[in-house]
Amino acid sequence: MTTNGRACPQCGEPLPPRAAFCPACGTAAPTQAADAQTSPEDAAEHEFRARLQRALGDGFELRELLGRGGFGVVYAAWERELEREVAVKALRHDLFPTPQLLERFKREARLVAKLRHPNIVPVFSVGEGEGLAYMTMPRLVGESVRTVLAREGPMEVEPALRIAVGAARALETAHAAGVVHRDVKPDNLMLEGPERRVALMDFGIARIAAGAAPLTGTGLVIGTPAYMSPEQARGEPDVDHRTDIYALGAVAYEMLVGALPFSGATLGELIYLHVTADPAPLRTVRKDVPADAEAAIMRCLAKDRADRWASAGELADTLRRCACL
Repeated sequence: MTTNGRACPQCGEPLPPRAAFCPACGTAAPTQAADAQTSPEDAAEHEFRARLQRALGDGFELRELLGRGGFGVVYAAWERELEREVAVKALRHDLFPTPQLLERFKREARLVAKLRHPNIVPVFSVGEGEGLAYMTMPRLVGESVRTVLAREGPMEVEPALRIAVGAARALETAHAAGVVHRDVKPDNLMLEGPERRVALMDFGIARIAAGAAPLTGTGLVIGTPAYMSPEQARGEPDVDHRTDIYALGAVAYEMLVGALPFSGATLGELIYLHVTADPAPLRTVRKDVPADAEAAIMRCLAKDRADRWASAGELADTLRRCACL
């Protein structure tokens, strides 16, 4: 193997050409540029990556950064024994790793590992090391609904309803297991492969709906404000599965209209609108949406959760009939 004469400053192993990190230990590789140009943020990211590679051990080769979420950072990796690409998710390096955060992360892994459904991204394994907790998952080949909306604008009715049905089926399985996602949004809906299979991911703030003490504390608002149910926006402690139905209704509305049900100049205004205002009926802004589909989606967005669909399964069945899927 050609190495250009470079070696890892940590373990001494030869470095492949243009390698940014040592494949053996994950340490950031020396570059031609002066290290003085490295920002503190970059240095922290490099150090975190090196720790994560050491935690993963020789069984995995950490590769490029795939993305960041509210709590996690996701890297691509190569699993050597099984010769497959995976995604590795760990708590972000800029979050102080308190026992509470580590417990939330491990709980996410345990919850998702128990869920089995074609529209839910599974967990392969969970591990700890170097003061980090991480999980491995399939690396999906595709793009998020957010990416599609940003590139193409509003979707055709049938594809939008098909995505909503897939997400609702995933939520049906999660809710049956007592899991509330609490952050359903276009960023967390992947469209995988040529067939654009819907995959719901990132249960990072999920909680057991019954019988579990919340880790977040009463009155703390967690989620993405643009998709929050009124009860979630108010920070109510007894948020249940119907908050996911509300969020999915907001996502379906956005897929069809190209805009959110509510938009505010400030976070406070946005939350106020979710709690007090009614969105414009779908067919006033998108006339080709079937009336029954409009009724199903607007029911998701009811202020009183008792007025929403009782289950994600009912919603999926209704939208499937609307789209003749």
